[in-house]
Amino acid sequence: MVKDLYNQLKEFRNSFQGAADYLGIKITDVKEGWARGEIVINEHHMNPVGAVHGGVIFALADTVGGVAAWSCGQVVTTSSASIQFLNAATEPQRIIAEASALKVGKNLLTFDVRVYDEAGKLLCHATQEYFSLHESVEEKIKR
Repeated sequence: MVKDLYNQLKEFRNSFQGAADYLGIKITDVKEGWARGEIVINEHHMNPVGAVHGGVIFALADTVGGVAAWSCGQVVTTSSASIQFLNAATEPQRIIAEASALKVGKNLLTFDVRVYDEAGKLLCHATQEYFSLHESVEEKIKR
């Protein structure tokens, strides 16, 4: 994929009105095998103990990992994930995720995803595996 196509992928994901949009997830940068995204935290992202809900953090990790996987040229879907929550996000204004490729195969793509608060504190580490649907990203985003 060329740089312009990475920008088109970013715009495609940010304009899609689904779960990620509802949560406020925005993709901020995409390169081959890599992506970054963020959520500006509001009170509806919090759990009863005053921290960002783990499901919100997981959704950010999965979304950003998926976009990084799409940047390899194939439409994918999540097949498995392992996430370790390392620190609570108790007073963030936003949380940021970065995903990078560990292995890109014909059928399975594995990504390392890390989520940080604005101060750079590591909130979680995830390993995400995606299954290729063998459909071109370029064709998908041009429809």
